[in-house]
Amino acid sequence: PLVAAASGALIGGYSHVLLDSFLYSDMHPVWPLSDSNVALNVLSTLEVYGLCLALGLLGAVAMAAKWLWRRRSGSRT
Repeated sequence: PLVAAASGALIGGYSHVLLDSFLYSDMHPVWPLSDSNVALNVLSTLEVYGLCLALGLLGAVAMAAKWLWRRRSGSRT
């Protein structure tokens, strides 16, 4: 559906900019309000990668739980 695609693109695009802003000086996470990068060096590279890994694992656990819940309840969707 269009709403799912649009919201996924918006959230995915901005979260990518936000995560990159911790690592790269040329990112501007609050543009057009400011040209500065207030997030630079707030987290180390290792912390950003660890955050990405933890959120990915959390998402995988949530998907597996949803799949198990639907399987046990007998739903096919």
